[in-house]
Amino acid sequence: MIDLYQFTPAFGHANISPPCMKVEAFLRLSELPFQIINEDNPAKGPKSKLPFIRDNGLVIGDSELIMDYLESKYDFSMDGHLDTINRAHHQAYSRMLDDHLYWALVYSRWMDEKNWPVFKKQIFGAMPPPISHLAAWFVKKGVKKQLHEQGTGRHSRDEIYDMAKKDINQLAVYLDGKQWFGGSYVSKLDISAVAYLSNILLPELDSPMADCIRQHDNLLEYSERNYSIFFPEPIAERQMPGEIPKSMQTSDTSTVNNS
Repeated sequence: MIDLYQFTPAFGHANISPPCMKVEAFLRLSELPFQIINEDNPAKGPKSKLPFIRDNGLVIGDSELIMDYLESKYDFSMDGHLDTINRAHHQAYSRMLDDHLYWALVYSRWMDEKNWPVFKKQIFGAMPPPISHLAAWFVKKGVKKQLHEQGTGRHSRDEIYDMAKKDINQLAVYLDGKQWFGGSYVSKLDISAVAYLSNILLPELDSPMADCIRQHDNLLEYSERNYSIFFPEPIAERQMPGEIPKSMQTSDTSTVNNS
């Protein structure tokens, strides 16, 4: 049994962390038996971030490394149907999501004054004041430092969102009219894309990025349809910590090519 440690769901969404969503969707589609452990302290992970897994005592952190490890150990490839050129394209688009669009999403929640009060209440609201205010100030200060060191935080609000919209526009072009980015079968890029698109579209945390997605009918329909495939149960009924998700008991794997 694989233990998946990830953030507790919020806003009625599978997870407000795209990396956590990626790993859970990957496990669901691969039919590997797993249980979810809700964990809101990234410092407990081997790389001081979430998600991480524990597989027979072995602890692996980082969503990409987790998926690589699982494919290697259990001898399957979610991208096995892709040819060499498409694998290269998928790798490039995945990097665009994880290393660029990710930081615009972080900015939209922690630094955009329109969203910060809502996000702050969701993340820190369960703590009693003044602890909640101190914790929010301290963590936000650390996030601001990360954004500045990474580079995104050196830009203006409009510049950050304009660059993010370029990513979204290119994603829409690449998807075109396909069901999946790889054609007839789901790939790891699809898992990433749904994780990012659905998080950007959270109505509680609206932004110019969400407006951009809504201008592309193919992306909007793709996100809504495939989110329901990856996470078919209502979040409140999905699982308790440590419980095997229902979808793993009645999985439909017609969208996965384990070659």
